[in-house]
Amino acid sequence: MKQLVKQIEALAFRWGAGPVWTIAQVGGEYELLDPSSNSFNAIALNQYIDLAGMSQREKTMFIEGLRLDLQYAPTATEAVPGDSITFSILVSDVPATRTSFVGPGFAGSDMSAQNCALALTQTWMFTQDAQTWSTSPTLWSQTSNGMMSSTASDRLYVSVYAYATTLKIGPGPTSTIDNIVIPGLRLVVDVEAKEEADYQYLMRLRRSYELQQSPDVD
Repeated sequence: MKQLVKQIEALAFRWGAGPVWTIAQVGGEYELLDPSSNSFNAIALNQYIDLAGMSQREKTMFIEGLRLDLQYAPTATEAVPGDSITFSILVSDVPATRTSFVGPGFAGSDMSAQNCALALTQTWMFTQDAQTWSTSPTLWSQTSNGMMSSTASDRLYVSVYAYATTLKIGPGPTSTIDNIVIPGLRLVVDVEAKEEADYQYLMRLRRSYELQQSPDVD
């Protein structure tokens, strides 16, 4: 059994003049979306674990286990009760798009459930004012799904979509939240590379090839 690792470093948001959200990050994986909206949105698309060595040896990768490690809980300053931070992680054998995060295999998504090994979403909610970094949110909800258990693809893609639910612009009471940090994420995958019968391997390879004919945006 082999252990494969992909790490995506921390991401920090700051609300400032404009008014707009700006970001700082370690590693440069994220792209900021909609900087002048009420909620920040950022996406890290199609970082990947290279499986070419396995595929070149005509082996199939069987996934035995998946684990997501967080560097720490999400944090913020000046948050008010009701502010929340959400991040989703997709692990797939085809490239993801923003639409893929709707939920692979569900209505509205452009990704098949059979191409997704893990689709995990966590929402962290603030239940009290967070005037200092010492106040952490509570893990409010977590959902996960995924059907892919093996692949003959030469890459395992890892994508993250992060956003906050808050009100910074508009009438009514607005949030004072001004700094948000998404922790570094580490995906740990336990895999077993096995040779299959020629017919089984060729059919799996054909399916992987057909499913990867969408534009590669990594």
